[in-house]
Amino acid sequence: MVLLIVLLITFIKYDSNFKTEYTLENHYKIKEIISKNLNQCNTDNIDLNKKFIVDKSLICKLEINNNNFINLTEIFVNLFKIHNICNIYKNDINKKCLPAVLFRNDIEQTLIGESSLSIIDNRLHIHTKINSNENVTNIINLN
Repeated sequence: MVLLIVLLITFIKYDSNFKTEYTLENHYKIKEIISKNLNQCNTDNIDLNKKFIVDKSLICKLEINNNNFINLTEIFVNLFKIHNICNIYKNDINKKCLPAVLFRNDIEQTLIGESSLSIIDNRLHIHTKINSNENVTNIINLN
């Protein structure tokens, strides 16, 4: 019985650590993909897997205003949804991938395992709730 309890505790800790690491890796992958896509407006070369490259015409010609910022976040949310960047903490009853990247006006609404994209003061905030106690936020200037 004691061995069973020890194995259960070990598994729970392993599973928790795995989910935390996966979510943290997702956060930095999301940041890299968005940054490199936005940087392609200033260069011809983009060092990124082709499936994650957004058409330059969709992101480089946008005027800086609130409506276009929302369009920009939707482009990236859809990109990650299409390529099944999933929230490892959440599954629906059909075991489908629930998206890890969402647009949120209020990053405080971010759930564990999610990365929220929001626009504040002409800056794109990528806010990820790693676990119940830890968040990571990166900011990309859009000017």
